[in-house]
Amino acid sequence: MRTACTWSVSTTALGRGARLVAAACGASAYHALALVPVSADSRLSGLIVGTGVLYPAFSSSVSTYTSSLSNAIASATVTPTCADLAASVTVNGVAVTSGNPGAAISLGTSSVNTLTVVVTAQDGVTSSSYTVSIDNTPYGIWKKGTFTNPAAWSDPAVIGDLATPAHDGISNLMKYAMALNPMTSAMASLPTSSRQAGYLTLTYRKAKTATDVTYTVQAADSLTSGSWTPAATVLSQTDPTPGGGSYWQVTVRDNVPFATHPQRFMRLQVVK
Repeated sequence: MRTACTWSVSTTALGRGARLVAAACGASAYHALALVPVSADSRLSGLIVGTGVLYPAFSSSVSTYTSSLSNAIASATVTPTCADLAASVTVNGVAVTSGNPGAAISLGTSSVNTLTVVVTAQDGVTSSSYTVSIDNTPYGIWKKGTFTNPAAWSDPAVIGDLATPAHDGISNLMKYAMALNPMTSAMASLPTSSRQAGYLTLTYRKAKTATDVTYTVQAADSLTSGSWTPAATVLSQTDPTPGGGSYWQVTVRDNVPFATHPQRFMRLQVVK
């Protein structure tokens, strides 16, 4: 006949990263206790998103990335590899096996898709989060096709919306809106003003593919007054290269005749 025994253990000596393991007792009435170390490593050692390239290049200490995948890709798989095989990992809240691709994730078009990878260490407490942005907006697609040097994506002075890599004072966002190359000077392509039928007008380039930005022509009596008002009368919108051009030529008229104002200014505002 087996002899049953019961016993309990109470201790405050265990620290984080250790687990108490107890062996059962039987007829011989023996007890065994052991401290087993538990890992607190919640790092990734690798991260792959479809066939895209991550910017910056993957590093376990870097948590935020942009992917080169374009909106031509309707879905993508994420392959996270944990630095510690005992850790667990999820992608957008769904469990994935370390080192293996998860289920395909649908990517929205004309939007910025954010993929979140969370690694939980063996201790069940320590965790790390990594995010990957896939910009499928027209502006994001334009940037991917324009800045092909991988080093650019790690340099805000080159890739930033307000950056001017050509050093001509015209930001990347404005060049996108006007269908211009951000890497070359475009001073000759800036909006121009003229007088037409007693009104001041502004003529500017409007990129055909820049559907995610808003163009507003504004007018004011002073450059420093702060009282810029929208000028909404569009006189013309033409295609300089019918059927094959990348932009329209748009001319907008001021709201008031210049004869009633000693000085008048117009400008183009682009908002994404």
